[in-house]
Parts: sequence; structure tokens; C-alpha cells
Amino acid sequence: AGLLPKLARAFPSSSVIETGSLLRDARALLDQMSVAILAAASVAVLAGLAVLLGAIAAARASRTYDNVILRVLGASRRQLLALQIAEYGLLALVLAVIALATGSALAWAVVVKLFEFDWLPDWPRVLAVLGAGVVLVLAFALGGSLPLLRAKPAQALREL
Repeated sequence: AGLLPKLARAFPSSSVIETGSLLRDARALLDQMSVAILAAASVAVLAGLAVLLGAIAAARASRTYDNVILRVLGASRRQLLALQIAEYGLLALVLAVIALATGSALAWAVVVKLFEFDWLPDWPRVLAVLGAGVVLVLAFALGGSLPLLRAKPAQALREL
């Protein structure tokens, strides 16, 4: 508090500009921008989950038929579950790699070219988010697929 008057007395021909309030305002603005970006990303993720659930529901009849045929041919529920985990896991992994490449390229362009900042991504956090996304996709996909494993082959074949 007493530094500003001392500086004015010691250097009378200089102008002192207090930057503390400017930095607080800039920090508040950046915090608001990060909240807005997080909200937009959350909406995109929720829309993606809605599309995923819709795709799972739409493919339910054909999946039931495939599972019943595989069960008739001797596949166990454990084998069918492992097959679905492998299928959805591979799909989620491919989508995560595509999202990482596309998101990193676009983020780099915005950060480096538009704002002229250094490119310093937090890779452990980025990979943790991608991993959580893969786990979430697997959980939803398997949650929607578990009723298919309980289908009785004879009854399902009569209905198809």
C-alpha cells in the first residue's frame, strides 16, 4: 500500500500505472471464457451420447438376431459379451484417436495462430478425458446390450 507514494516521490517524472486491477479483470474474463468453452464441450459430449444411445437402440433388432444365431451355433454369453466389448472398445478407441487428432489440430490453430500463444497442452488431462470417454461409451454400449444377452434363442427365432 505504501509503495506507490514512495515510487512517486522517488521518480517524480515517471507515471505509475497500477496493473493489479487489470490483471484481475483479465483473469475474470479468461475464467468466464473457460466456463463457456466447458459448457459448449459438455453440450457436444451430451449430444454425442444421445446419438450413441439412439444408434444402440436402432441396431437392437439386428443385434438380437446376430446374438441368437451365435447362441444357436454354440457361443456362450461370456463369449458374446467379450465380442461386444471388443467391438465397442475398438469403435470407441478409433473415435477417441480421431477426436484427439481433430481436437488437437483445431486447438493448436486457435491457440498458436489466432491468439499467438505457446502450445502447451496438458497431455495427462487430455488423455484422461479420452480414457473416461472410452469407458463411458463402453458402459453405455454394454448397458444397452445386456438385455440382448438374455434373449432366449427359441423365442427370439419365433419372433423374427
